[in-house]
Amino acid sequence: MEGVTIVSHPLVQHKLTLLREKDASTKSFRELLKEIGMLLCYEVTHDLPVSDIEIETPLARMKSPQLAGKKLGAEQKKALQAELERVTDMRNERIQQLYTLTSPVQKPTVEIGLHDAMQLEDVIELAATSARRDMANLFARYRELRAERGAIADQQVRLARAETWLKEHGPAKEH
Repeated sequence: MEGVTIVSHPLVQHKLTLLREKDASTKSFRELLKEIGMLLCYEVTHDLPVSDIEIETPLARMKSPQLAGKKLGAEQKKALQAELERVTDMRNERIQQLYTLTSPVQKPTVEIGLHDAMQLEDVIELAATSARRDMANLFARYRELRAERGAIADQQVRLARAETWLKEHGPAKEH
């Protein structure tokens, strides 16, 4: 396919897997997208032309590579443009998912800006974080109550044994 760069680097593949997970939070989605963008930038610029220049190091003079030009070639520009469009599409899909989650009955009739979407994402992330904390507290309390119920059941068993023993042996007789 023309204008498409296939990236098979394991780190990019790993980040894409994390990004695609259903339970990825908005914050992690944004961070992963940023990291993937940086990695893709490395990938599409790996064949930029370089030329050797002479520099002086603390030890000696040497020749060292430097980018030969300040402009990207047509192929690199196409690859970067394709990646930008793909990332923009992913972002728009994520915004649509957020709208669907927050308003399943009514579809948006106006285009929202990136700033509005990021604020909405922040509110949703805050609510999700709060819900996760509440659930963690709820499960901790549930475990405490189960432990208390287990302790009560143990005490009831001991009490029943003591009552049985008393019935069998009767009250202690004095001599």
